[in-house]
Amino acid sequence: MWAIALSSIRYRLAAFVAVFISTALGAALVMTAGGFFETGIRLTAPADRLSSAEMIVIGSPDYVMLSPEGDRTTDYRPFPERRRIDPAAASTLDGIQGVESAVPVYLIQGHVRHEDDLEPVVVQNASSAAAGPYETRSGELPRNAGTVALSASLAEAYSLTEGDAVSITIGGEEQERRIVGILGDAHSPETVFISDEAAAKASGSGSVDAIAVDPAAGADRAEVREAIHASVADVVVLEGDGRGAAENPAVSASRIPAIVTGAVFAGIVLVVLATIVSGTVSLSVRQRSREISLLRATGATGKQARRVIMIETMVIGVAGIGIGVLLGYPITASVFGVVSAVGLFPPTLQLEVGVIPVAIAAIAPLLVLFLATAAASRSARRSRAIDALQEAAVPKVRVGVTRWIFGVIFGMGAIALAIITALMPPALVTATSGPAVLAGSISAALLAPVWLRVANALLRPIVRSVSGPLGVVASDSLRLRSGQLSTVTACIALVVGIGVGNLASQEIQRGAALAAAVAPFRADAVIQAPGQAERVSERAGALDAAQAAGPVILSGGWIEKPYDASHPDRPWSVTGLTTAEVTTFRAEQGTLADLTGASIALPTRNAEELGLSIGDDVLFRFGDGSADTLRLVATYPDRIGYERILMPADLLAPHTTPREASTVLVRAADGVSESELREALRTEFSSSAGVHVGDARTIAGMAAAGLGVQTIINSLMVAITIAYAAIAVINTLTVTILARRRELALLRLTGATRRQVAQVLASETAVLAITGTLLGLVVALAAVGPTALAVGGSMVTGGALLIVAATLAVVGVLVLPITRMIGRRATAGRAVDGVAGPL
Repeated sequence: MWAIALSSIRYRLAAFVAVFISTALGAALVMTAGGFFETGIRLTAPADRLSSAEMIVIGSPDYVMLSPEGDRTTDYRPFPERRRIDPAAASTLDGIQGVESAVPVYLIQGHVRHEDDLEPVVVQNASSAAAGPYETRSGELPRNAGTVALSASLAEAYSLTEGDAVSITIGGEEQERRIVGILGDAHSPETVFISDEAAAKASGSGSVDAIAVDPAAGADRAEVREAIHASVADVVVLEGDGRGAAENPAVSASRIPAIVTGAVFAGIVLVVLATIVSGTVSLSVRQRSREISLLRATGATGKQARRVIMIETMVIGVAGIGIGVLLGYPITASVFGVVSAVGLFPPTLQLEVGVIPVAIAAIAPLLVLFLATAAASRSARRSRAIDALQEAAVPKVRVGVTRWIFGVIFGMGAIALAIITALMPPALVTATSGPAVLAGSISAALLAPVWLRVANALLRPIVRSVSGPLGVVASDSLRLRSGQLSTVTACIALVVGIGVGNLASQEIQRGAALAAAVAPFRADAVIQAPGQAERVSERAGALDAAQAAGPVILSGGWIEKPYDASHPDRPWSVTGLTTAEVTTFRAEQGTLADLTGASIALPTRNAEELGLSIGDDVLFRFGDGSADTLRLVATYPDRIGYERILMPADLLAPHTTPREASTVLVRAADGVSESELREALRTEFSSSAGVHVGDARTIAGMAAAGLGVQTIINSLMVAITIAYAAIAVINTLTVTILARRRELALLRLTGATRRQVAQVLASETAVLAITGTLLGLVVALAAVGPTALAVGGSMVTGGALLIVAATLAVVGVLVLPITRMIGRRATAGRAVDGVAGPL
């Protein structure tokens, strides 16, 4: 059997090239998914500014969700801000046996005035210099609020030296300080060092960002680690190449996006691979029915005939998987680089592709290949020797009971998931809309022969009226060969279903989220003023052209008491304000003017669900992990599914990663236009460094920042999947047409010209494309319709229609030129030679 299988491969190159390409790409893309997954698990990010510390202790980046009784559960959600630690923890760790030193580290956002502009810079406390590459080159460390030390890299960049004065803005206050020391070398991270006391004051709450721990000589690291966890709650000990997470909280925040992206992408790729391989093998078996019957006539059993098919496909598939594994790393590195460049991962996070992703990239496609081949080659066992005597036999189209059952099950599953999606909160629709598309795509692929016969019957009059007698020939051919040709329909349905279903529903969700994020703000101008938002707000509000101005801060957090079940999957969106004049919210109870000090305002519906009234206390967990009891001062109507909490900006700011506001919203006075207001603001701040005046559209840019990143990532992954499925369409069309050389040659011998044969092929392909497109659009509706219902949007949006049009254009570009090109190749040469060629 091995000799027969291996010798027959060279006569079936078209089909086997399709399998080879599919498995190679499948293995490479599965490795990409596995690389993302492992990267999220390991979070490798070498330390830079804290590279001398052997251990770094940070606050746990994961919030532990609470039960209705107030107990901690096993459900975790990432904190939206940097999790900080009580400053007293440093003294506690310093007293642990086996610890040589424990130094608190403040990482504060500051700005250095340079050439009439404010440049962002990281500010650290003086004692933390020992934890990084900052040996004293000259001078000393700062000891009071009026002095600073600079890293050598920063000093060289700004042409500063010891003894010079430099203007630095920290915590919204600009102060000129004297440089008393230069630390590190030209390659050290650019840093400003201030005294420990000044850093603690600038931090606002006094909480530290990390603690650099050096174990004593000979101390057991595992014991020190256990002692740290026993002494201080809710902390993480970073070592080795994971210490970079202490410097950039985005590293820890990358865990869930990397894992989820990898898992979802792998699932889509494997579904597409299974569909392509099973369809290609099934097509090959049907087209080789006479050849298999001849093999049976020579004495081979049905089991042996099936084994030949299995060996052929597995040999080619294994070769393809091997090539795919070799190409996997460069493809993974390229995709990782692209998604990092658009903001999904921080630049310090390193790609990890170890043994496990490589093994999965080899084993998972191999298993899918084996199962798909085994299922598709079953019909070879039913071949009869007598069938070899039939000169013009066409296999009967019959969808097996098993295929019917699974097709219906997946179809019902898609409907069920669509219904669940429609009932989901807006933030959770992607959890079920994507699986709904996958389930619908599988159902469409399994029942493709049935749908093709139905579509062919409905389209027959149209094809006949357009192409005349040749259309009748094409329609009859489709009816007789619907089993073989339905593979093309299934692949087109995959392209359209996955493309339109995922991208259009994502666009609808993004549009609704963007509208909800922009709606609460009422501003005619937006000022970006990092490090000086408070001062700029006061000056802007004092202008005659302005009615009101105030900083705005966006963050997140959780209501802990009373128990809140409304946000089990994500933190509340929290907006910090100094004046209600820059919002569209109007209080139904209480007044937003009381939003000062330790206070909070909630949406009316949520306050009622929590049983809260004006004046009640709310225990709130901020995005940095700290908690405070806040007084409810107002309730207001808000859009369901996109609710947000309001609180004073000065209360929220210390609990954010930058610890300060950078955006100011300004409303125009009565009778003042937006352009007049912006001109007045530009005149007022023309000589102010680091202040940039924009229009109200800047608010949409702020709100879309996070949405845009995830949209780009999802679009990239879907685009890769569509490209994969598109290659499958090309492969399948090539195999289908080239395998019909003898049939097309016979058609030419009956008097048809090459042009007429090409017209028959074009008519067939048009029906296949229309059927696949309609199936794909129906599958896409399982995601698009429910998503629109869940988010309160419309299915018919400009973005969604553009996606549909682009996807249909992709199908047209793929199908028509390929059909024409391969058709020419299949009809090349003399017709009599085609009849005499291999079966």
